[in-house]
Amino acid sequence: MSMSMNLAKELEKLNIRHAIKGEVTTELKDILLKLTKERLSELASSYNVPGRSKMNKSALADALMERITDANEVSIALRVARQKDWELAQRLLQVPYLHDDGIVPGQYVALMNRGMLFSFYSDEKLTYLIPSEVQAAYRQLPFSEFMESRDRCQLVSQYVDACVNLYGVCSIGTVYEIYLAQHTSAESMTPEEFARSAKLLMSEQQAWFYEGGKFISEGVDGEEELKMLLDGIDKPHYIPDKERFLKYADDLYYDWTLQLENLKTYLTKTFPKHASLVDDLVDEIQLVCSMDASLDEVIYELERRGLEFNTEAQFERFIKLVIDVKNNTRLWANRGYTPNEFSQLFSKQQPTSAPSVKVGRNDPCPCGSGKKFKKCCMQ
Repeated sequence: MSMSMNLAKELEKLNIRHAIKGEVTTELKDILLKLTKERLSELASSYNVPGRSKMNKSALADALMERITDANEVSIALRVARQKDWELAQRLLQVPYLHDDGIVPGQYVALMNRGMLFSFYSDEKLTYLIPSEVQAAYRQLPFSEFMESRDRCQLVSQYVDACVNLYGVCSIGTVYEIYLAQHTSAESMTPEEFARSAKLLMSEQQAWFYEGGKFISEGVDGEEELKMLLDGIDKPHYIPDKERFLKYADDLYYDWTLQLENLKTYLTKTFPKHASLVDDLVDEIQLVCSMDASLDEVIYELERRGLEFNTEAQFERFIKLVIDVKNNTRLWANRGYTPNEFSQLFSKQQPTSAPSVKVGRNDPCPCGSGKKFKKCCMQ
């Protein structure tokens, strides 16, 4: 069985696991009564329904009916919905229900967790729908005003995501300053409008969390890394033009550099029979470098794919190319700058008359990363 067939089977299993088993119904009250009490309690918790722990299934369903069908709740859920979720919602808002084997959990789970969307599995068929009462509440919304509000919310989401992906940690003030610098005064949101949209986004599960006025990536590895990033608060941020900056809103986006191209070319020539492994390895090396991990991690990724160099010279060439990649990879520790860029930036900030100082291997790196010189720019 091919990898794509295996993936399709796994996705189908996930979809079935999320679905209600049984006959399709489009009325919200009937749907809620089909859910387990545990699932109803989870929904009630997300809506902060008071006294939910003492309610039976029928009482929970009644309380949730009132919350889920509230036009303001429907508006919030659809304003913060990611583009893929919104596109599916648009399809489902036009029909009573939909059969589509190509839908994946990432397109509907967020709305499902708000009780706005449900799926059923019956007669070996998956069906997706937005309950009729939720559809009616959506139709009550003033469309143009709703769409303007959604567009603003999505733009704020893009700027927050881009900042988190580039810097790891970023204050809401910095996010707004970057946004403001990339928009004319006529089209710009006020700080209050921006903050309102940001607060709405916090109601949805994100790849970041908000704490102490800062957006913090879920990828930050513990208190030590968080402290390191917060200690660098006075470092400048790498801020490209608007078009390029917003590309970083995509979690999977990274700069395809000349150094990555050189590495891929070398590996392809060295391992001509393993093109797919090489592609995967280069992606993994980029990720390892972006996490500022050691070269040991790179060697591990090489070895676990069963790729071996014939000579020591080949291996040394590989390591040199990896170091070139790392020195041209954007790092949270450098506020989005690559080590090479940050080193140049640091040198420009030094007085020209200052005497040169020899930096020892175990001294703090002059780039300000907080690491020892031998573990940072010396590499």
